[in-house]
Amino acid sequence: TPPTLLERALGALWGGLWAALRAVPWASLARGALRFAAAVAVLGVMLGVAVAAWLGVAYIFIPKDIIMQEVYFNYDSSPGPTASLDLLTAREQWEASPRLAKEEKLLNRALTARQEYSIFVDFALSRTRNNQLVGKCMLNTTLLSAAGEQLGTSLRPVVMPYRSTLVEVASTLMSLPLLLAGLLPEAEPVRAHAFNNFREPKEGPVAAATLALSRGDMDIERVELTMMPRLTGARYLLYHYRALGAAITISLVLTGEIFTVLTVIGVRFLAQWLMQEDREAPAAPPGAPAPAAGGPAG
Repeated sequence: TPPTLLERALGALWGGLWAALRAVPWASLARGALRFAAAVAVLGVMLGVAVAAWLGVAYIFIPKDIIMQEVYFNYDSSPGPTASLDLLTAREQWEASPRLAKEEKLLNRALTARQEYSIFVDFALSRTRNNQLVGKCMLNTTLLSAAGEQLGTSLRPVVMPYRSTLVEVASTLMSLPLLLAGLLPEAEPVRAHAFNNFREPKEGPVAAATLALSRGDMDIERVELTMMPRLTGARYLLYHYRALGAAITISLVLTGEIFTVLTVIGVRFLAQWLMQEDREAPAAPPGAPAPAAGGPAG
């Protein structure tokens, strides 16, 4: 029986598809796929090198993060409250048993060697009548090495800010919703700048800090010790804008790598072109006299 219209259409479609498949340059496609895979691999290696370069820059130039540790004063000491902070452990002012201390992992150093730091002690002083009467006390801050060597000491006043009755009432009324919701403490923030431009020594780094108040009758809600690296130039950019610093560093390294690869490819093609020019230079016809060694006779 003669083929139906559908069979003829399917046959024509299959014949066209088979002809199209036979016409595809599979060898060229395979070579193109290999070139694409090689390009992706090269780009991956270049990106990996750029990221590794950024990690190296970050390790060398970016100091350790800001150290912020809450301080708990011992009010049983005399003549005033004292606190001792161990900066080389994860413990915050509690003593470990000998067995726990033996298994504890200690840091080599808390700060970055030869990096300058600003060290602050932040107080939250209660807005009480007692603090207004006491007014101020002295803070003695000492930095110690693991061997007990005193690396630095400072004396700073801690002063309760004065507020007149009018200002106190107006401030309370303005912040009343936050005070009633418990979102705002009834305390005055006071910062004591204990050390400026303190440079961490390479040998015998800071291992502990001790704080002592001259009197214990002030109402203190919270105390926090902050060690902040003092940064300038590229270190400031890399520390405070790490994403931007990473983007700039990786981009610069990638640009250098791409320029190097393009230079190598250009030199290779130039060498091939010069060799091709030498091969295609016209040769002297057979039987032609050789050029004379000297000039024409006079």
